[in-house]
Amino acid sequence: TLQYQLADGTTSRQSLDASLIVIVSAFDRWPEDHDAGPILSGLCIVAAMGLLAALPIHFAQRTISNRANAAILAGASLLVLLAYPLSGGQVAAGLLFMALWAGIAAASLCACWRGLFQIAVGAVAVRLVILSFELARDLLTSGAGLVASGLLILAIAWGAVRVSKRFAPAMEASP
Repeated sequence: TLQYQLADGTTSRQSLDASLIVIVSAFDRWPEDHDAGPILSGLCIVAAMGLLAALPIHFAQRTISNRANAAILAGASLLVLLAYPLSGGQVAAGLLFMALWAGIAAASLCACWRGLFQIAVGAVAVRLVILSFELARDLLTSGAGLVASGLLILAIAWGAVRVSKRFAPAMEASP
């Protein structure tokens, strides 16, 4: 079982929304004409609501868990704003997605949420593989990209195991 709690689902919902917005931003450049107003306004409203929701979570009880929840919520809200100017770029959207999940991994380490940390590392690794396929132009670059991303994923996994053992040890079984 995962050993973490997210405050009333707000944090998990905002993280999911931010992930989906970043993924969609990679498909095509978002409009800069008269259609840009509603899109940008919607993203600003989502970000503002997330930031406003992070404040009471952070200040309600001064626990590490609440601070981690507030940090995830605030980070996801701010990354939503970056999705608009970076839309249309596969590399930019991939890096933005990985930055979001790296932030979630960092916050989960602070709160000793080993399960969420492992999910976040897995999300970064999967996005790295997808990015290698998106950037491939032919069979040679596809193979080279897969080898390079595989080596990066092995390095990430090795580092994640070492970090999680040190900062978020596994829960001991109760007798």
